[in-house]
Amino acid sequence: MSRRRVVIALVLGGLILLGAVVAPSGGPVRASGPVLQVTLGANRTPSATPTRTPTDTPTPTNTPSPTLPPPPENGGLVAVDSIFVRVGPSRYWAVLGWLAHGDEVYPIARSTDGNWVVVDYWGTEAWLDARFVTWGEGVDIDALPERPMPSPPPTPTDLPRTVTPTNTSPPTAPPTAIPLIVETTALPVAPTYTPSATIRPMATAPAATPVPGEPPGDGASAPSSFPLGGILAIGGVGVLLLGFYGWRFVHETRNLRRYRDGFPVVWCPACRSAHLHLDERVNRVLGIPRVHRTVRCDGCRSVLREISPGVWRYTVDPAADDAFAADYNGKLLDDDGLIELASRGHEGSSEAEPS
Repeated sequence: MSRRRVVIALVLGGLILLGAVVAPSGGPVRASGPVLQVTLGANRTPSATPTRTPTDTPTPTNTPSPTLPPPPENGGLVAVDSIFVRVGPSRYWAVLGWLAHGDEVYPIARSTDGNWVVVDYWGTEAWLDARFVTWGEGVDIDALPERPMPSPPPTPTDLPRTVTPTNTSPPTAPPTAIPLIVETTALPVAPTYTPSATIRPMATAPAATPVPGEPPGDGASAPSSFPLGGILAIGGVGVLLLGFYGWRFVHETRNLRRYRDGFPVVWCPACRSAHLHLDERVNRVLGIPRVHRTVRCDGCRSVLREISPGVWRYTVDPAADDAFAADYNGKLLDDDGLIELASRGHEGSSEAEPS
């Protein structure tokens, strides 16, 4: 969560700097010649601005996929391309995330009507529409415990409406047009002169005296150029974003290669007689790989799920070992915990092998 906040703060800071730099720093514009202002008529009454009526946006529907492997006995598989998981049992609740086609889900509880079930989504309980899941033979939705409806989010209270008094003063008479009077003045005729051989120097116009507080020139403000500080600020934000992208790419790539030499636990620590198999699914977002790992036993129903890089949640089948399930079911394990499980599974496999 802290990394997301850092990224959001960097992006917002870059946008603020960009807006401050691109905004023009203009000044007063003065005309170089005389300005004639003429009133042509009375003031106009602004017309009403038409409003646009919002239309209902159709809700996208999930399209089932034709191919799907057999679901687990005590769980189910997502039967559509993708489906949202939400805070409550309705499409009007906030979205926590999504599941892809073929992802395994295991129900914990159900809604009153049985159309929605509670599942474990990356360590958090979330609601899922059970009608878009293919369930195994051992799943009975009606037999699940009923979960009450979560409390709805608070709704904003309506503020009291204030009535703006209208102007009841009598209408004023329209302004009277003022006639435009143009006076003409006879221009003096330039006197004629006889050219002489004497060459006189050309008269130069006196230099204009600069007025404090006004830009130099003929009275019009010069166009503002893009400042160098804005370019450096935008470049700095780009370098920060590029550096964060590179760090994220390297981090996820190292996590992708974490178990390239094999999973450290080979034998199942619960039943001690079957092997564990690692299943990896890789998704890429903007080129950054993100891997989802699941380890299953081919003898019992014990499952290891990676909830974060190097952190696993263990779901133990109580039918394999009641005491072991009481100690390890739902427990979070790191690399040291996996090594401990590997030693237990190895001891069990040695006892199971014939002498």
